Amino acid sequence: MHFSYDRYEKLAGPLTAYYPSDEEELANWIVQTIGKASERLTQLFERPMPDLEILVVKPEDWSLVPRSDLEEERVRRPYWTDDTNPPTLVVPTEIDPTFGAITRGKIAFMLYHELALLFWRKIHVPGLTKALCGPMSGNSSLWLSGFHIA
Repeated sequence: MHFSYDRYEKLAGPLTAYYPSDEEELANWIVQTIGKASERLTQLFERPMPDLEILVVKPEDWSLVPRSDLEEERVRRPYWTDDTNPPTLVVPTEIDPTFGAITRGKIAFMLYHELALLFWRKIHVPGLTKALCGPMSGNSSLWLSGFHIA
């Protein structure tokens, strides 16, 4: 299956976002949230923001979106994939109910988490991943799932 971008609008700017035509407000909010998070992460990691596009997806298109892992299809939540070039942050318009009551704050936290994982994977600081993750260095995303950045 292949995702059809031609049915989606394109928001151009420092970050490119694709979104359903009736979700422009959400797409703008996501871009602003990612922009703020990237400023903080750029300072924290002392590295520029990795190239990234954003794809805001309706539930009926969820099975078609690019993904690196089949696990990402089971639960609708934000995730990033490097199956695209540049990597894409995929954000569903409806988050899976397993996450409880969905608020903008909770979505912002999820976006920040995924962006932090992308920064972590893209900075490639020699020895840092191995030093912090030890034997889990091949799967830093598992270790970072519990990592809290203040």
